[in-house]
Amino acid sequence: MDSYPSDLKYKLYIRLLTSNQRRIYYFIYAMVPNYSVCDDIMQETTLFMWEHFDQFKEGSNFTAWGISIARNMVLQHCRKQRENKLIFSFETMENIINQSDVFDSSDDVAEALRHCLKKLNSRQRELLEMRYYQGNSIQTIAERVGQVSSHLYRVMANIHKSLLRCINIRLLS
Repeated sequence: MDSYPSDLKYKLYIRLLTSNQRRIYYFIYAMVPNYSVCDDIMQETTLFMWEHFDQFKEGSNFTAWGISIARNMVLQHCRKQRENKLIFSFETMENIINQSDVFDSSDDVAEALRHCLKKLNSRQRELLEMRYYQGNSIQTIAERVGQVSSHLYRVMANIHKSLLRCINIRLLS
């Protein structure tokens, strides 16, 4: 990349990013299904990619390069959030992410997630919406639905496991 003048290098980066950004974003979203957090991780990923664009080998797979960087950003986020019991453990996330062949086609992951969300019952979808789309804490949700927060943590973990299992089955079939 050093042989390019900086304006051509920038244009090449923008062209590659624009045509691959959605796949990278879907990968992040599959791991961190919270739009706000996902947006933050995507922003960090694209900044890191630009700062290290000289290391990208022209002609290689830009999406794969971006996803490998996004993977590290997601793991870094998980390390910071380790004390939050609702988020998968670091080891679980690492195991999921390391099965990278599942995530080669991020459009398929997003479609599988949409399909699997539809398979949840209305109560499960309502809990996910309250947590991820409305951004409520487990304690707040527990108070709203009249449950003990420790029970709700287990319920949410079971929903996560169910979604993950469904997505894996859908992608591997």
